[in-house]
Amino acid sequence: MASDRASLVLHSESGIPLFYVREFLTAIEAAYNYCYLAERFITYPPEARSSIVAQAMEGGRRFGRWVPMSDRLLLGAVMLESPGFWELVGKLNPLEQIRLYLNERHERRKDREYREAAERDRLLLDNEMRATEVLAAKVRAAKEMGATDNDLAPLLDVFVRAPLSRLDRFQDEGLIQDAEIHDRSPNTPEKQRRPVRKFRLEQHED
Repeated sequence: MASDRASLVLHSESGIPLFYVREFLTAIEAAYNYCYLAERFITYPPEARSSIVAQAMEGGRRFGRWVPMSDRLLLGAVMLESPGFWELVGKLNPLEQIRLYLNERHERRKDREYREAAERDRLLLDNEMRATEVLAAKVRAAKEMGATDNDLAPLLDVFVRAPLSRLDRFQDEGLIQDAEIHDRSPNTPEKQRRPVRKFRLEQHED
């Protein structure tokens, strides 16, 4: 899609405790910020990557300030009905990474044998989840500059896998029931801003 602005619409149920909403929005914002920054940091020199990972592990959410104000995640709309939805507006790539993660996780949950095998074999990003084209291209570029899977794994763990995995419980408990990406290009007429990617999350008993 040509636009680099999009909205992630997460369909949800109503009657959610207030403290849980706060935790949910905090987790979504952190996942967005860290995925946004992963694209920036992945091609840094090895020493810089190591320093950034160390800072992130020590300091936590202050990395959100590294995202330019113009690119930060916005709350576009909320409907607290049953079903309701949350519309989050920001840059396409980190929003798409969130959507891809939720989609892949949903598919893995349908196959318990695959899920258990994946949990035993903790590998790099492309073995556990799909990456956006941009992040995958940055990973390839880093490897072309001499980085190995082991070199990149710490940054991908801290800036992609760990923040995204904090969304798991909201998916498992039904707060995230389905998700879709909408085009938010300022040049696109409102009536043409239809969903471009969508999946439906089904509830499964473990």
